[in-house]
Amino acid sequence: MTRLIFITLFLSAVTFSNAQLTLTADVHNPNVGDSFEQNINSDPASGFNEGPSGANVTWDFSNLTASTTRGVSIQEASNPDFPNADIFYSQVSTYSYFGTTENAFVYWGIFTDQAVIAYSDGEDQVRYPLTYSDSYTDTFSGSYESFGLTYDREGTINVEADGYGTLITPDATYSNALRIQIVRNTTDYQNGTPAGSTVDTIYYWYAGDINFPVMTYFRNYSEGSLVGESANYLTDDGALAINNAETASFKVYPNPASNRINLSYDNQQIKHIQILDVQGKLVKEFSSRVETIYTENLTAGSYFIKVIYKNQHSEQTKFIKQ
Repeated sequence: MTRLIFITLFLSAVTFSNAQLTLTADVHNPNVGDSFEQNINSDPASGFNEGPSGANVTWDFSNLTASTTRGVSIQEASNPDFPNADIFYSQVSTYSYFGTTENAFVYWGIFTDQAVIAYSDGEDQVRYPLTYSDSYTDTFSGSYESFGLTYDREGTINVEADGYGTLITPDATYSNALRIQIVRNTTDYQNGTPAGSTVDTIYYWYAGDINFPVMTYFRNYSEGSLVGESANYLTDDGALAINNAETASFKVYPNPASNRINLSYDNQQIKHIQILDVQGKLVKEFSSRVETIYTENLTAGSYFIKVIYKNQHSEQTKFIKQ
């Protein structure tokens, strides 16, 4: 069963002021052009769980490890299969479609190499404004094809902002985090006959004015059996730069570029440099400081250049290859 892995943001070793958070559309809807890096643990250790609900909770996940790191980019949606979506998340050949409205952040479906699941009635994953103890129920429905057969899908989600307090990840401490619990019950039908059911439990942690969850924990049950889980946290201060209108301490020129780009740095303590495509896939990597990168072999389009410093701090900026 295709599952949505919700993607999300990082702040490096930053502590936010303590407050009870209220999510709003203006502040917390994601934006076209945002790009993040997500640390993913797709097989948490036995006994791992989401921690307690309630007020003034501390969720300490500082010992969580990542099995892989994936880039995520948010792009403008123009897919006719998802007419109500205005953005999509791109991550490793998986495209998740959403609508960003004044009242809700709505999930409209997913596109992969295996299936296109398009909703005619989307999931209101976050209704605005949303704060601790708020809750609601929403229905969703749609259809998809798999192995030449057409399936109808319908279900409900029960959403509750079930806790607030301090969230500790391996990379940051957020002292004003709000947790949202989503329980999704899904039934698929083939020619009107039930063909399978799943129950997903998803936890999103939001913090401050960051417009993406800083951590996600996901469990999926199919026909009553646990078939998958993941615990993910973000680690890319490109997100911090976007939200605080900061700029990277290195410069890339010319931009747009044709045959090469030049780099100049304020910080000389460089560990390595990466070029990523808009899906977050690594295209080129350099194990030391370089001042010129030849780009004639790159396909025309948008890319990110990421600089990782010796203290593990990283920065990235976007450039265009003509």
